[in-house]
Amino acid sequence: EFILMILQYICFIWNRTARRTLGWRTPCEALTGQTPDISMLLHFHFWQRVYIGDYRESGTGFPSQSNEILCYFVGFSETVGHSMTFKVYNPTTRVVLHRSRLRAATPDDSNHPSNPPPDPDDDPNAGSDSSSPDNNASSNDGNHPTASTPRNNPDGSSSPNGTAPSRTPAGPSAPEPSVQH
Repeated sequence: EFILMILQYICFIWNRTARRTLGWRTPCEALTGQTPDISMLLHFHFWQRVYIGDYRESGTGFPSQSNEILCYFVGFSETVGHSMTFKVYNPTTRVVLHRSRLRAATPDDSNHPSNPPPDPDDDPNAGSDSSSPDNNASSNDGNHPTASTPRNNPDGSSSPNGTAPSRTPAGPSAPEPSVQH
């Protein structure tokens, strides 16, 4: 079902890729004499999850409810819209749509379907004493001081505010700056 869309996507990119046999020109440039704009190739990849505005409803009644639809990026529109119009597949309606306004649906997006709302019953640290130094030591790698984790200076004395001295941008291999009291 998606073989044609895959082939169109590959051909679109292939025709905008320079070839040695054409004197490092693209097939589109060899045909028309104009260097093609490839900026649209940098935004999405095939079958990437994207959100588009819901075209079936006029809006939602409450601002916290999303009026976006999860779709899949399947290519570039060559004959519809401007140069930044893309083709997306809506799995609900099984229709390919042409849209210029879409945004990537990343796994860390709170609206992403694979991210259900957090459930406090699933928190493994719920009910434990989080101020205990043992709990903080296991979650802290030592390079990122926290307010509840006391840190010592290189000479063994504690800092006045309980935090570690600042590190230089050179990284962990750089010597620690000494702190004068």
